Amino acid sequence: MNKKAISTIMGIMIFLVVVVFTSSIILVLVKSNVIEVNNEPSEDVLNTNFLPISRGGELGIKEFVFCSYVDTDFSCLYPSDTFYLNTDVHFFLILETTPYNGKVMLIENYIIRNPSGEIIFDTGKKYNYHFETSSDNIKELIYLRDNFNIGKEFETGDYSFELIINNPLLGIEESSTYNFKMVEDPFGYEEPEPFSVEDFELR
Repeated sequence: MNKKAISTIMGIMIFLVVVVFTSSIILVLVKSNVIEVNNEPSEDVLNTNFLPISRGGELGIKEFVFCSYVDTDFSCLYPSDTFYLNTDVHFFLILETTPYNGKVMLIENYIIRNPSGEIIFDTGKKYNYHFETSSDNIKELIYLRDNFNIGKEFETGDYSFELIINNPLLGIEESSTYNFKMVEDPFGYEEPEPFSVEDFELR
């Protein structure tokens, strides 16, 4: 073995000895608390805001109308913003959205507030409505009819209706608030037990 090879091997061995010796010293200093290790996560990481991912596309409420009744053809009969307590309040709306990978998925929620601004009904996750269909079009129009009932135990006055539509495939949410008025029924008409009917239709 020539002198150059022996010199190279000796250099490597000396380097390894220095590394092991240095690591041993650092370990001893850490155990004796001479060197402190910070185990807390970086504040910059904790303060990072993770934003929801949007895949592009569109979602919009093109039309909304309160009605005395909406038939199965989605025709709004007697549009109005004033209703009697304990009678059904119907509404009709048209949604426009962009399909994603040939699919359309929508979730509908709404919140009703009384004249004092207090929430008297919130569909939340328990009563929300899910709609799903396939589509090869660039955009789709979705027709919706629905109704709710404000019982006679509630006060008269101006109410607000906040509609919230979510497209989970696109990561987009759209909301809008509409006002309506509840008045006492001068004829004392007794409506049957309150119920809610929701119908989606693709056109």
